[in-house]
Amino acid sequence: MIECIEENYPKHMKYYQSYEKVYQDLRKNNHFNPLPNISLVDFFKQEVKSRLPLNDQGLCDLLEIGCGAKSLFHDLNDSQLKVLGIDISKSAISWAQELNKNEDIKYLNQDVCEMNFKEEFDLVFDGHLLHCLTSDEDRKTSLENIYNSLRPNGLFVLETMTAHKNMSFEEKLHFENNILYRLFTNVGYDLKFIDGVPYLPIRKIKTAMDVEQEIIQAGFQIIYLYVFGNRKIIPYEGRSVPLLSDPDSLRLIAIKK
Repeated sequence: MIECIEENYPKHMKYYQSYEKVYQDLRKNNHFNPLPNISLVDFFKQEVKSRLPLNDQGLCDLLEIGCGAKSLFHDLNDSQLKVLGIDISKSAISWAQELNKNEDIKYLNQDVCEMNFKEEFDLVFDGHLLHCLTSDEDRKTSLENIYNSLRPNGLFVLETMTAHKNMSFEEKLHFENNILYRLFTNVGYDLKFIDGVPYLPIRKIKTAMDVEQEIIQAGFQIIYLYVFGNRKIIPYEGRSVPLLSDPDSLRLIAIKK
């Protein structure tokens, strides 16, 4: 029998609010690794930089969603970028503000499902956030908010997990209806009980076609989409080495028309 642990959290917190606890533990143990995600940096340099939408001052107002404790753009020192990084975790944002040495980057504790920016940005860059939203309603809301935050002809840039036929996961994980769950015993969150065992939804792993339709239905026009079968995304924080059975990487650039 698995015992659920009672902690001092408000009841029925949304599943993605569990990332606050992740960053609390990282900070407590001083385990944060400030190295940027190489895959995302490469994506920006190879496919996004040449497409940057610039304003009259020759600058790009960029919103980075899911920035964690350090913006992807912190070490790029790109003078054309004015970045606002947002994250659901207060601890992550507090940490990012302490580490920040780049005057062109600001941080804000904000939920992408609740943000209310109106045509304030030229580009929205997803730092591996969308696949962390497992609810279809949350994904729809977040994409609507992203669309509304962009100026006309603004870009949405996404790298996300996508499913393939040879995908498989460790025994402690459960995959059902495109949602990946992990064993989780904190009753403060919305859990799914499978055969009496509590699981937390952690990833939504759709097919490339489903992701494409999701973006189109949000009002975007896709100008770049590529699935990398040889570039895997590790689906959870439990290991650091990718496997052939891990989800593929889908890269997408879409424009607001």
